[in-house]
Amino acid sequence: MWQLSQDLAARAALLLSREERVMQDVAARSAERAGQGASDKEIKDLLKVYGEMSPRNAAQIMEGLNDTLSVALLSRMPQDQAAAILAKMTPPRAAALTEKLSRSPAP
Repeated sequence: MWQLSQDLAARAALLLSREERVMQDVAARSAERAGQGASDKEIKDLLKVYGEMSPRNAAQIMEGLNDTLSVALLSRMPQDQAAAILAKMTPPRAAALTEKLSRSPAP
């Protein structure tokens, strides 16, 4: 019985890990397609995806996005969500995006 419980826990952890990777992949691909000229609808769709992710995963993906798209997303997120994501980024990347956020018009 104990072994069955361990097996189920291991499978649940594996499924969660795979789901997380799929969500990261979807967000990265959507962001690539959206590019610099992302429409409001594309930004809103991406915000929903990023809202479902952990700040750590969102930060990892945003590390690879262009600054324009990252600023567009971060500026439209709730402040606490954007702060949590910035906190998980490398300091130079977070600083660069923060600078650009301070100069960008409010959404």
